[in-house]
Amino acid sequence: MRSEFSESEQAFADQVEGFITEHWLDRADPQRRLRAWLNDDDTQALRRHWYQALVAAGWAVPHWPAQFGGCNWSAAQLHIWFSACIRHQTPSVLTFATAYVGPLLMEFGNSQQQALLPKIARFEASWCLGWAEPGKMLDDFALTTRIRRHQSDPGKMYVTGTKTRVVEGMQALWMLGIGRLDEKEIGVFLLPLDQGGVSRTPKAALATGQPMAEIQMQDAVLPAWGTLSLSTEMLRRRLSGLAESDLTSLADSGALTDQVQRLKAQLQNEDNVEQGLVRDCDALAVEILGLKAMEQRIVQSNGAKSSNDLPPTAVRLRAQSLWSKLSELQIAAFGYYALPFVDGALSDNEGPIDPRRSSGDMDMTMVMRRMLSPNVATELALDPRDVLAQEHDQ
Repeated sequence: MRSEFSESEQAFADQVEGFITEHWLDRADPQRRLRAWLNDDDTQALRRHWYQALVAAGWAVPHWPAQFGGCNWSAAQLHIWFSACIRHQTPSVLTFATAYVGPLLMEFGNSQQQALLPKIARFEASWCLGWAEPGKMLDDFALTTRIRRHQSDPGKMYVTGTKTRVVEGMQALWMLGIGRLDEKEIGVFLLPLDQGGVSRTPKAALATGQPMAEIQMQDAVLPAWGTLSLSTEMLRRRLSGLAESDLTSLADSGALTDQVQRLKAQLQNEDNVEQGLVRDCDALAVEILGLKAMEQRIVQSNGAKSSNDLPPTAVRLRAQSLWSKLSELQIAAFGYYALPFVDGALSDNEGPIDPRRSSGDMDMTMVMRRMLSPNVATELALDPRDVLAQEHDQ
């Protein structure tokens, strides 16, 4: 592991590596792990074991406060954990529910809404985001989705409308969505999707393999406590990753370093290696050291932000740029059709044609998935540069 760790951090890093080895790396060969990471249907048992191991260890939601099941880990420990999971391509330890919905319910929810947290923490309740609507600009808020109260019983509420580009919408049990409340202000709602008033239509998957759906709601019953007390402006801010304490996506440098080292080693084993590509790998490795320093700067400040501190969004933007450079290097080195794409990941029915390279050995799918950030960004049309501009103006 890395030499800059303190003795206690090194011990924790070793514990993390041991856990991932036991419950992920030793459970299947690289090709099967890659397919599980990409959510192939026949790998559900492998993913289920991983999540059950997290719950059993008490590591399912380490970034949550201890009172809600978190681990009281330091910022450095969280960084070590998330970095290792990205580097080893484990099934995501940050789902939409655990990364966004849970923290929102803790901060803005009432006791009835917070009663949903235990199932989220056990990965038993999947959530999706209901934001975009068919044919609507994402920012004009000309919402057709309506939240209305029963005329004779104000305690009963219903949702009618359509949400599109809903990531994981076919499988989710709950929706965190926005709609116009009583024909007036925009409200945030928490809707159970397993009911007669909801129908779903599968849509083309993202380039990363994330399935999407269109969800139609016709007088879908909303719980009496089904509206969340926060503004849509605050919701968008939180979904944009602008929370000062959010360290969960500042963990790319370790995985980038590992991928560049593997690419360089692969190139050096080629008979007619182009030395320019090797030098490009070295140059990228130096840039990644800069990213690592940026991550460490924020981790050491425990996420506190002042006018002179480095904005977390700048680190995310830099990481995105370096993932893009790595993908360009891999394509330059081996060509598009020599990369170990998985059919479900990039809709590529050709597969790798270079017999010297096995699927899972060096994963272009990992590069693309991190580069495109396919969770809420697709539905909100978020661009890190826009988010950074918002931070600068505040």
